[in-house]
Amino acid sequence: MLGWGAVLIASIIMQFWELPILDPILSLLIAGYILFNVFKNIRESFKIILQAVPNQLSTNAIEKALLAFDEIDAIHDCHLWTLDGAFNIATIHIIVHESNFSWEKTKMLKQKIRKILQDQFKLEHITLELESSIEDCTYKDCN
Repeated sequence: MLGWGAVLIASIIMQFWELPILDPILSLLIAGYILFNVFKNIRESFKIILQAVPNQLSTNAIEKALLAFDEIDAIHDCHLWTLDGAFNIATIHIIVHESNFSWEKTKMLKQKIRKILQDQFKLEHITLELESSIEDCTYKDCN
């Protein structure tokens, strides 16, 4: 469509003025526009392939929202990525208070966390690992 428009404009202008350079100039401008969009799409594709954190998400914002829960002591090993630019995924390790560590309370806490992550942060697939504060963590970034 862009090429057709450039040919139309160039042909109208060349009907009135002798500007044979106009055709190659418009061709170069169209090629530059196409290359700009190609590189922009390649950059976005590489972010997806390399599992980078999506632009609209922040691990710090998610940690802050989850630490607002009274039952949660700390959060570590929080990973965010996307499969296609729209389907966002999260895996999070959550350390809970010992007094709140029962199956029923754990289930309710997970439901609350998932609801917040889905509604506020538009995460589609969420994996939560709940740990007690006395549990030995094997990850380097544990609190």
